[in-house]
Amino acid sequence: MSDLKKTTEIVQRFLAEHDAVLKEIPAKAEALRDASNRVERSWSGSFAGWHGKMYFRDFSTPSIHERFSGEWGGINGIPDGWNEKEPEEVTAKIESLVGDNFSVEGFEKQISTLRKNAETLKREASIALSAVDMKNASA
Repeated sequence: MSDLKKTTEIVQRFLAEHDAVLKEIPAKAEALRDASNRVERSWSGSFAGWHGKMYFRDFSTPSIHERFSGEWGGINGIPDGWNEKEPEEVTAKIESLVGDNFSVEGFEKQISTLRKNAETLKREASIALSAVDMKNASA
């Protein structure tokens, strides 16, 4: 078997083994982005201390008159509708918006596993291609 054919088979085997994941990840990533953007619209937008944990009414988007102001806490108190949320609550909301029993942690593991398998593919293909004589290569 030629080295190019061997490399092609290595790549085709990888694609066959990971076809479902390769098709699933872009859709999941888009759903995750959309859910994260929706939650972000309810966030205070501040990184200053406790402000960074403030979200509006169960992750709803505030009207222009309800938007967060860093001055409120010290001068007028925290306005109605703004509540502190823990990171786990934010993650749970994002996961529920994505739906389909989505888990951020599971998605990260899925991508990590695919990345490790892609590194193995890269190593195997590099080894196979290193033996190719480009002057006399035939597929």
